[in-house]
Amino acid sequence: GKIKPQKVKDEIKVVENKREVKIEELNQLEKEAIKIIKELAVDGLIPRYTLEGNLLYGKLRLDNLQMYKLLLSLENKKILRKNGEYYRLLLS
Repeated sequence: GKIKPQKVKDEIKVVENKREVKIEELNQLEKEAIKIIKELAVDGLIPRYTLEGNLLYGKLRLDNLQMYKLLLSLENKKILRKNGEYYRLLLS
């Protein structure tokens, strides 16, 4: 039989600024974690144990290694910063 080319239906999404680029580069788990962080944060701050407890025992049910990798990834992407006993959310 003949091989027919398939139509490409993927759209290229143009992002307007660095903040949008950061959000587009996040995986689904990171997006879910950011939603949780935004709900828990007060003035951009969230107590470390509150956040870690929610990631371990809340909706996401992460294990220790998954939680560590997730928080490290968010820190590396300049979305979250560890500040002593608190985390600071760097996204508004």
